[in-house]
Amino acid sequence: FSTDWCSACKVTRKALSKANLKIDVYYLNIDESWVQKLAYILKLRQVPFMIHVGKDGDSIAQRLGPGRIVSYLLTKF
Repeated sequence: FSTDWCSACKVTRKALSKANLKIDVYYLNIDESWVQKLAYILKLRQVPFMIHVGKDGDSIAQRLGPGRIVSYLLTKF
């Protein structure tokens, strides 16, 4: 979960764009109404927030904040 106006989200995007990850990273813009509804269901209060979803659709990990998100993805992928 991310947004264009969030400086921490921008830092996260920039770091991940420079990383050579072996997975796809998808950003959900919190300004979209359907994403806001999903964030409400998940009780999400801050961005950037990451949910690592496995091939089976189950959540593998969740991270909040640019440092934790980038560190997790760089060490795993």
